[in-house]
Amino acid sequence: MKLFPIARPLVLATVLIASFASAQATKTPPSCDEIVALHQAGVSSEDLLGILATQGVPTLAAADIARLEKAGVNEAVIKKLKSAVPTATTRTIGVEDVKLLASSGVPEAQILALVESAVVTAPPTAEQVLELVRAGVPASVIKALRAKAVAPSTLAPAVAAPTLEDLPRLAREGVGADVVVKRIRESDARFDVNVDQLVVLTRQGVPGEVLKEVWARRRATTTSGNDAGTTPAGATSTTPLTPTPESRPVATFSLHKESAGGFSVLAPGDFAARREARGANALVTFTKGEPDATGLADAEISVFRYRSTAPERLVETNLTPIANDFLNRLRASYASRKLTAVFGDPRPTRLAGRPAIVCRASTSAADGTVHSGEIAVTWSGDQIFVISTAARTDQPENVVSGLSTCLRSFAVDAGGERPAPAKDDAETVAALAETWRTAVTSRNAALYDALCGDVADAVAHRTAFTTLCDRICHPDRRLVMEPATSNDGVWTVPCRILGGNQPEAVTLRFAKRDGKFVLATP
Repeated sequence: MKLFPIARPLVLATVLIASFASAQATKTPPSCDEIVALHQAGVSSEDLLGILATQGVPTLAAADIARLEKAGVNEAVIKKLKSAVPTATTRTIGVEDVKLLASSGVPEAQILALVESAVVTAPPTAEQVLELVRAGVPASVIKALRAKAVAPSTLAPAVAAPTLEDLPRLAREGVGADVVVKRIRESDARFDVNVDQLVVLTRQGVPGEVLKEVWARRRATTTSGNDAGTTPAGATSTTPLTPTPESRPVATFSLHKESAGGFSVLAPGDFAARREARGANALVTFTKGEPDATGLADAEISVFRYRSTAPERLVETNLTPIANDFLNRLRASYASRKLTAVFGDPRPTRLAGRPAIVCRASTSAADGTVHSGEIAVTWSGDQIFVISTAARTDQPENVVSGLSTCLRSFAVDAGGERPAPAKDDAETVAALAETWRTAVTSRNAALYDALCGDVADAVAHRTAFTTLCDRICHPDRRLVMEPATSNDGVWTVPCRILGGNQPEAVTLRFAKRDGKFVLATP
């Protein structure tokens, strides 16, 4: 039955009021969404107060109260609702609340007042701060949110926190994944968990949505060899492409250049190379040991490239769906080989001078053998690149960290153009220094190579570049460059890396070679 525009809200109001009347026995307080719906349907403030009197007054968060005020709900109703809101010492507000308020059009001053009067549930991570910026949240609000954030452990949980041992039991009892995730979030649970335990939980029937939440809430005390370089949710962190200095490798490499594919990558010197080609698609794999029955070797790094059938879709905003699509197909491929796959949250990063998505990955075979590593997805032109690493959990740490270095060294040939000479040397060097900044902050090895010119040892050069990027490419670090100075034809640009435990220094030196400036160090 079709409803005329005027009749529709009246019918909706009637239905909503009737539904509350029929629920009299259960006395379920209305939610924020239901109150907004009743108000927009034309229900009077007297009727709303009557519903609150019969069904009970809900305990709403400060963000919900602000949302109701923005929607124009009567002041008497707001006052009644506020009577059930916890006092300022226990009222909480989080990142998602702030994003919702900003997207709803709540004024900056009102959001700021809410943040300053509430307890912030957890300090926002660097990724969450980026989400807030993209959502249009004012800088003053973000600053207040970070300043007010307290450790989650100082907040009393509303419900008992589930443990890892509880999760299989809840799954057996048929408790829905959404209910378990909600309980984890409401209790602000934290878990001492590693990749091996996730695999076991998968076999015990714990849903993927729950495992994803558990992995995001792992504690910093997790020290399993499978999780080297990982960071707990809510902590200031680096991406998987940015390891800590302790995880840097002690390994020897070779530089593999795929001229037909337009890419290059460091590979462990003692690994065997294999290549497959299927039309426009190609797979290059470097392995340690022979692959077993599942197709996995003791350790490996591979580069898979395939041509997109819709290159117009290859933009940064579509990268996450593209990566998720590939991971889903990869999971199905693993399943056909009787392997269980667990993927971490895809995270945005930069690789080969391009936007990229990276995530942790783990596979488990029926005999208990576990491989773990990373998967990165990026593109260049009309080609999508997937770079992955995997190592059995019994492999030495230098093998694991060496594979991570190889992944981060990946480069494409495109994007290696140096700036044109300016009207004088000072401006030319300034432009070269900015180009260097772009190269190291986006891991654009091709651009870095263009600044350095010909080098004697390409392997050492690429390794040094990757290590330099590791020093700079932290989300909470920034690079400060000072003016260039000249001495006997050599131009020097002092730089500082801020944001770590202590500032680090990097000095650029540009000297002319064959009539053009090249980067001498580092």
